[in-house]
Amino acid sequence: MPAPQGYKKMERKPMESAADFATSIGKFYVQAFTQPMTALGGSLAASQEMLKSLVGQSGIEADKSDKRFKDPVWTSNPGYRFLMQSYLAWSGAITTWVDSLDVPERDKLRVKLLANLVTDALAPTNGLLTNPTAMKATLDAGGKNLVDGLQHFVHDMTANNGLPSVVDKSKFRLGENLATSEGKVVYAEDHLELIQYAPKTAEVWKVPVFIVPPQINKFYIWDLAPGRSIVEHLVGQGHQVFVVSWRNPSDAQADWDLESYVVALDRASEPVNKRLGDPDRGYA
Repeated sequence: MPAPQGYKKMERKPMESAADFATSIGKFYVQAFTQPMTALGGSLAASQEMLKSLVGQSGIEADKSDKRFKDPVWTSNPGYRFLMQSYLAWSGAITTWVDSLDVPERDKLRVKLLANLVTDALAPTNGLLTNPTAMKATLDAGGKNLVDGLQHFVHDMTANNGLPSVVDKSKFRLGENLATSEGKVVYAEDHLELIQYAPKTAEVWKVPVFIVPPQINKFYIWDLAPGRSIVEHLVGQGHQVFVVSWRNPSDAQADWDLESYVVALDRASEPVNKRLGDPDRGYA
C-alpha cells in the first residue's frame, strides 16, 4: 500500500556500530601517543588536586545537578570529602584530556561516551563502603537491604533476561487492576492491533478519538487503574475511543522503518471509518 498523501519518506542515517567506535578509539590513541605531554599535564594537575584534598585545601565541589553527592557527609567528613574530590579531579582530567586532542568532533564524542561510562562506573557512590548514604541505609536496615538486593539480582539474572527490573510485575494483572476498560480488538495486522472501547453513554460524539501510543509504550498507558484511566474518562464523556496496540518487534522485524509504521496506521484508520459508517470522514 502506498504511503499516506503528503508523507515524505525520511532519509535513513547509518546507525553507530562497534566498528565506528573502534575506529574512533584508534584515532584517539594515535593522537594521545603523539601528544604525551597533554596527558602528563592533566595527570599532574589531578594529582596536585588530590594532594590538596588530602590536607583539606582543595576547592573542588560537585556540580549542584550531580545527585550522587547530595548527602552532606560528602563535605562534612574529611575521608568522604577526599574520595569525592579525588574522583572529580581525575574524572575531570580525563574529560579535559579528551577535549584537548586533535581528532574529529564525532570521534571525540564517541570516546567521551566510552570514557564517561568508565568514570561513572568507578564513582565512589557505586561502592558500599565508599558511599555514606548506602552505609547509613545498611546500618539502619541491619543488612537486610543487602540480602534483598542479592535476591533481586538472582531474580533478574534467572527470570528477567539479566536485566534489572524496575517494578514488581507480579502486582499488576491485565484486566484485573490494569487495563480494566471494556474493549475488543476490531483490526489486527503484523504491526499492530486496534482496540475499540465500549461507550458508556446513550449518545456518543460522531468523530472518534484515535489514540496512537509511542512504539515503546504499551496501549494500557492510556488505561491504568480505575480513576486514573484516560480511556475510562473519555468513554464516560461520550467519546468513541480507538487505541493502537503495537507489536513487540523482534529480530524478524529488523527491516521495519518509520514509513512502515505510518502506513500501518493509515490502514488501521480504514476500519474505524467503516465501523462508523462514514468512510469520507477523517479521525481525530
